[in-house]
Amino acid sequence: MFALLYLSLSLASFAIADADSTYDVASAAITSTKPSLDKLIEKTLPAVVSLQVETDVMHDPSHPQSGQPGNMMPKRSAGSAFFISPNGLCVTNAHVVKDAKTILVTMQDGHETIAHVVGLDTTTDIAILKTPLEKNHFIPLQNPSDVHVGDQVLAIGNSFGLPQTVTSGIVSALHRTVTSNRVEDFIQTDTPINMGNSGGPLINRKGELVGVNNMIIGVAGGNNGVGFAIPTNIVKNVSEQIIQYGSTRPGQLGVISQNVTPELAKALGSPVKDGALVSEVVPGTPAAKADLKAKDIIHKINQDSIHSSNQLRSVVYTKRAGSQLNMLIYRDGKPMRISLSTRSALDGPESIEEKSDHTDIFDGAVLVSHESLSPDGSLLEGIRVVDIQAGTKGWLAGLYPGDVIVKINQDVVKKIADLAKLQTATMKKPYLVEVIRSGHSLFIVIND
Repeated sequence: MFALLYLSLSLASFAIADADSTYDVASAAITSTKPSLDKLIEKTLPAVVSLQVETDVMHDPSHPQSGQPGNMMPKRSAGSAFFISPNGLCVTNAHVVKDAKTILVTMQDGHETIAHVVGLDTTTDIAILKTPLEKNHFIPLQNPSDVHVGDQVLAIGNSFGLPQTVTSGIVSALHRTVTSNRVEDFIQTDTPINMGNSGGPLINRKGELVGVNNMIIGVAGGNNGVGFAIPTNIVKNVSEQIIQYGSTRPGQLGVISQNVTPELAKALGSPVKDGALVSEVVPGTPAAKADLKAKDIIHKINQDSIHSSNQLRSVVYTKRAGSQLNMLIYRDGKPMRISLSTRSALDGPESIEEKSDHTDIFDGAVLVSHESLSPDGSLLEGIRVVDIQAGTKGWLAGLYPGDVIVKINQDVVKKIADLAKLQTATMKKPYLVEVIRSGHSLFIVIND
């Protein structure tokens, strides 16, 4: 059975080994069209560090199920990171340093220091660390000139607790989506990346950052040549927001979209065969104000070509609220240009109906009243989830955009106004929520 694994490494069974002048790796590494790999690696290695992370989560290494307080020890894990500036700022994965009590950074020369978390974003799994180091080597957050399937790439990191491990492979695919609860536009690679590589860089032969190594799909935890990296454009946009604000301020467009297939493109008379097809525009959002319409195909945003619905979501999310989006769309087979300014993804549509003061179980979710015909011809009424913020109660319970909420405990809900009638303060907890997803009923439990 296949398993999806983050690449951070528990130190219960592996030990960390070893992991200054300012140096811009990308600019100095380009000495020819195809620079020597040994020179490239020599220049890049000092920018990559090993992480040893201790959290407040406790465990018993000898009797994991005993729960005896006397045997409990802090949980320790390992990961990777790399400097993105000469003043000690590092990028890593959010899952590596989330809930960290202490973060020990080990450099190539064995020098150790303590880092603290500037901020992190679990939706994209990016975190920024700050160390007291100055004049360190770094890999700048600059989008690579081009990324193509078949390009040779190198992964560097703390593989199985062995710091400064370098492996090589190719880009296997672009624009991959692996999970359904994150913003993803992964680069897939067959480069051997293993436990402990989380947060390390994936670079090309020019020394440019291609992405940040994040997870693998493997059998029994092994490396089967299917690894995934967060692309540089997402890393750059999210990191800049975290550095400036301490957190992300994601943008919102206000559309429900789906992938364009060749059949859909033909039926719509579109000359483009991929992109994000707008299936619905949420009232009161930037998309509605810019007059985007259902059946429009979003093909490009600023300099980013849009190949899928998930890529559209990642591009919009990683643009901070208030960003100007210049869009190339196709309507009725003809190209059009539309410009709009995003709003905060934490804001609901302006036209949303009044909401109850007792609907905090859905805090962080954008909700609208919903009516549609079911496959059997019956009328489906409920409250549709347009978007939901990562880390909220509903998100943790497994509520997804597109779900239609039809019942909370024993109370039927058909529209937003029905939420105002629910006295959730006195309702039975946890809340049993019935939703319709892909035409089928399922239940989720939201804890208060």
